[in-house]
Amino acid sequence: MLLSILLAVASCSAVWGQSIVSFEGDSPIETDQGFAQLNWAMEEEPRSETSPEFELQQSRSESFAEARTIYRGPDRASFVSGLPEGGTWFRVRMLSADETIPTWSAPMEVVVAYPEADFVVTWLVIGSIVFVIAVAAVVAGHVNTKDREIV
Repeated sequence: MLLSILLAVASCSAVWGQSIVSFEGDSPIETDQGFAQLNWAMEEEPRSETSPEFELQQSRSESFAEARTIYRGPDRASFVSGLPEGGTWFRVRMLSADETIPTWSAPMEVVVAYPEADFVVTWLVIGSIVFVIAVAAVVAGHVNTKDREIV
């Protein structure tokens, strides 16, 4: 009896020592938009009639010292947005029905590099000039045609 319990515990820890969930795609994901789509898959589907639930965590450090859970549920993908400039790390794991929790996946890094401020300011100035010209054209057209009779 004791031997069978020890073997069961050993086999569980062997399975839990390896993640059964992993991110799809290569790390890091690089973006200049501040958002990304994260997809994950299971290495082997559980033999259960209920779909498994997953927990997705986000952290500013690769050590996940200050991680926060941003998703918990059955989906196998998550759209993350509002990411700060620099690296943000994500990890995912499957939650089991009996609250025993397998290990985390290998981390996925999303690196955000927003455009340079000079580039953004230049396009804001050009956009403002085009807007002022368009408003001036509409006002001038209205002034020139308001006294004309429509035939």
